[in-house]
Amino acid sequence: MLVGMAGVLLSILVHELGHALTFRYLFRTPCAIVLHGFGGAAIPLRHYSRSYGFSGMVANSFLSFSGPLAGFVLAFLMCGFLACSMIMFPQVIPDDETSSLFFFFLDWTITISIFWGIFNLLPIYPMDGGHIAREFFSFCFPRRGIEFSLIVSMMFAAVLAILALQFGQFFITFIFAYFAYQNYQEMSGKSFRP
Repeated sequence: MLVGMAGVLLSILVHELGHALTFRYLFRTPCAIVLHGFGGAAIPLRHYSRSYGFSGMVANSFLSFSGPLAGFVLAFLMCGFLACSMIMFPQVIPDDETSSLFFFFLDWTITISIFWGIFNLLPIYPMDGGHIAREFFSFCFPRRGIEFSLIVSMMFAAVLAILALQFGQFFITFIFAYFAYQNYQEMSGKSFRP
């Protein structure tokens, strides 16, 4: 269990480090990584100037994509390390406890990094995919882009909550239902029409 938790922690830290490096090198803004119950967040330590137009959409979308990208890179590197270690050191693979835990750590970290990245790229706000969708809709529809992105986010979250409920995944149902409710609250609290 501790080895599995270490793999999750490493995956989350690398994910947030991807955002932090993008803040630092693309937006020239230092940031802090804060861990919380649903994962983590890279929080800029000072106000940064967001770009607008097409280049702004690309830069802001890359900021959101950089977290999952870092996780995919981690998974790729660990796959390479796992394959090389199995080829170069086949005698390490036997079922002794130390090597079993080591291979479990690699395998679990690869799995969670890929899953966490794909999960975060769903177009549900406030996840990374929701931020990317918001940038895209705001660029295509400057006056109503945020509204459209919230509608898409609510629909995705509601559908996934219903599917999770049908499969008996109550915790995942709660998460998606909560996201759908959050998006509904944000949409009903704003006036989007000119």
